[in-house]
Amino acid sequence: MEGQSVSNDTKFMFWNICKQPVGSLVAAASRQYNLDLILLAECEDSEAIRLELNQSTERPFIHRREAGCIDVFSRFPLGSLAILGDYGRTSFFHLQHPIGKDVLLAALHLPSKLHMQNQDQTLNCTRLIEKVKYFETKLGHKRTVVVGDFNINPFEHGLIAAECFHASLSRRVAQRETRVVQGNEYTFFYNPMWAHFGDREAGPPGTYFHNASSSTNIYWNMFDQVLIRPDLLDRFEDKSVQIITMIDETDLANQEGRPIKSDHFPIVFALNLMEG
Repeated sequence: MEGQSVSNDTKFMFWNICKQPVGSLVAAASRQYNLDLILLAECEDSEAIRLELNQSTERPFIHRREAGCIDVFSRFPLGSLAILGDYGRTSFFHLQHPIGKDVLLAALHLPSKLHMQNQDQTLNCTRLIEKVKYFETKLGHKRTVVVGDFNINPFEHGLIAAECFHASLSRRVAQRETRVVQGNEYTFFYNPMWAHFGDREAGPPGTYFHNASSSTNIYWNMFDQVLIRPDLLDRFEDKSVQIITMIDETDLANQEGRPIKSDHFPIVFALNLMEG
């Protein structure tokens, strides 16, 4: 059932709140989904949100933001979430679970198509994946999660090209770990958001709706995504991923199913990082 948690799981939420005053909704989502890390893009009043989050909880949130564009609210002990590097639109964190596995967490909000052409977005992703690989080498593992507003869809080159995020829609394919293209070896990501793209029994067709005036118009986009490296797939269940359209009794969608509290829907997911 939506909102119920699995024991020992670390719960994440990402939401591009588009500068909206949604602190009470973020706090309600924290209670409903028992969140451990909340990542917000376009957050203008982080202190108000932190206060909302900590009004009634035995596990207070600590706010983390360096120079980047993502505000992170963490329930882990102080020092468990260390900033590794910030690149304006992407921040890299070393998340050290107190009694579990550590992970490399990349939180991002990439430039939109209003400010970048498709080829520019693709080239930007090639630069980002090099930073991912740099920090994986520095930490000595590939337990990596990339989450945020990519402003590109799962089928675009920036996400599927080997030189970019190399994110497969198939868990089985991603579990091959790598493939060789023209003599170079590339590590996969798994992108579970494909399963949420388009009409299905429950949930919206995407996370962002745009009625473009161009001849090609898909209306619904899956800009908000989470990518998982193969080394974490045994700790990740696809069913933990949800696109949230209601928090408590507050509807985040209008009668046509489009986002109204922000122009993006939030996503939640979970990882079991416990030892054993």
